[in-house]
Amino acid sequence: MYRIAWVGSSPRRLRLEIIGSFGQPILAMILNGSRFLMFNYSNNRTFKGEANIRNMKRFLSVSITPHDLFMLISGRPPLAQRPDLRLRFQRSEGEILLTVTETWGRVIQKIWLHDSGTRVKRLEMYKLGGGLRYRVMFDNVRKVEDFEIPHVVTVSTPDHKTFRLKIRRLWVNTLNPEEVFMLEGNKSWYNQNISLLKSRNNLAF
Repeated sequence: MYRIAWVGSSPRRLRLEIIGSFGQPILAMILNGSRFLMFNYSNNRTFKGEANIRNMKRFLSVSITPHDLFMLISGRPPLAQRPDLRLRFQRSEGEILLTVTETWGRVIQKIWLHDSGTRVKRLEMYKLGGGLRYRVMFDNVRKVEDFEIPHVVTVSTPDHKTFRLKIRRLWVNTLNPEEVFMLEGNKSWYNQNISLLKSRNNLAF
């Protein structure tokens, strides 16, 4: 059974480490602005490239942008942000549907909210050609300090590829030094900080 330890800060800085059942690091992925780094601890091999959808798919089975991954792993819905987009609002029993479209009507994104309008239930992201790129379900929402954060995030694609993030422990508003988002030889960020992490009440795994 594998776990993921991760740390991130906005904008677009994220480090994930896949941890084995005995606490050994297996793989590290780092997003730092436009840079993408991946390190395999078993053979000391490093991959370096641009932070884009194609390279992200080397790590995940889903075509997802670095910005979207950062938002999802933070428990927040990624939002399309362009000046030419339009927002359509529909209310039905128990939920609200927000549809984001381009000026000429092509759907970019759909977001379903609980009827309170403050909590996201699920969303769908669409390709440039109009087909579904992936959908996300947000479940098991809990309050962490002043934030309501889903502790189960499930991402799936039309061809039945899925990954699910289950957050066991989480803390927010941490100070993350720049070296966290760099590769230093074969050093594991998780192993270097495990004693500090275990002392925290709200640990992100």
